[in-house]
Amino acid sequence: MNDLGVETWLMHGTLLGWWWNRKILPWDSDSDVQMSEKSMTYLATFYNMTVFHYKTPRIPDGRDYMLEINPHYVNREQTDKMNVIDARWIDTSSGLFIDMTTARYNYTHPAGEGMLSCKDGHEYRDTYIFPLRDTYFEGTPAKIPFAYKEVLEAEYGPKSLTLKDYADHRFDDQKLEWIPMPKPLKKPEDQKVITPPKKVEEKKVEVKKPEEKKPEEKKPEEKKPEEKKPEEKKPEVKKAEEKKVEEKKPEQAAQKEAQTTLATKTRAAILKVRESSPPTVNPPSPPPKI
Repeated sequence: MNDLGVETWLMHGTLLGWWWNRKILPWDSDSDVQMSEKSMTYLATFYNMTVFHYKTPRIPDGRDYMLEINPHYVNREQTDKMNVIDARWIDTSSGLFIDMTTARYNYTHPAGEGMLSCKDGHEYRDTYIFPLRDTYFEGTPAKIPFAYKEVLEAEYGPKSLTLKDYADHRFDDQKLEWIPMPKPLKKPEDQKVITPPKKVEEKKVEVKKPEEKKPEEKKPEEKKPEEKKPEEKKPEVKKAEEKKVEEKKPEQAAQKEAQTTLATKTRAAILKVRESSPPTVNPPSPPPKI
């Protein structure tokens, strides 16, 4: 980029990789750089969609990189969430790319003058960025922010500069490299024990015993409705009925006596008639014919 007269500097995960061993982090899939608004306008005007052949110590034969400028790079607002990346250097052989964002002066920032803003939401005081420091990255000259440590701590936290175990890697201080850590073996209890198949045993014919009949449960007897006893009459009613019966007894006795007298008289009259009438004589039968 210096050959084109453009000023860029390492940022984000790429700057963190520089902190540890001046190389890309093994789990990082891209690189990140920033540039001034003036430099981005210059690239968009004269070098958009051009291909550059670039050599590095790691790649002595070099590779082709295409510069692609986002047409929305002119938008300064952070509300454009779909276009936070302003440009990319794309490796035409692998498809890997370097993201480039523009650090613009925000003249209306509440913190006052000297504030830089990017569309991806990052903001810095310009004294943290400028003047840029010269260094090497992947064996190639590069630039980094002036207060690089404070910038990294603000974005990733203080532990990011000292934590040596991360993303299944461990940092080797002697080799100055991130070494992949072997995955822990499963514990014996976690491993599945493969057992041989069981021998098929001959099935024995079992004589089934007749099922014992369960005694039938006695159904509860239904209770017969209780017969209603005649209600006892009150003593007053009972006395009144007895009095009526007593009053009727003389009448009944008189009627009975009259009936007896009438029957006696009738029987006497019949006998008298029988006694006064002559006896009946049967006529003689005719003699038998000879």
